[in-house]
Amino acid sequence: MSLPFGLGLSYIYERDTEESKTAMKIKAVVWQEEDVWCASVPALPGCHTWADSHEQLPEMLRDAIQGWLEVASEREELEPEKQLVELSL
Repeated sequence: MSLPFGLGLSYIYERDTEESKTAMKIKAVVWQEEDVWCASVPALPGCHTWADSHEQLPEMLRDAIQGWLEVASEREELEPEKQLVELSL
């Protein structure tokens, strides 16, 4: 299945926590290049992944998003006029 350029599919990323189960909706751009399915999350710069099949792509995308969020939450350097806030959606 090939998607037109620029058409994105929405996947739901879910993360279990000890306190509660949270979910957020995040849009990903999905496309096929030869025999590989690719995905990119425009809202998370540098968050990209690929899979051998369309069925494997959601799992790979969840892993990429989770990894991106974990690395981003560990960043300690903030400009003095900015602050870090955490939201549950």
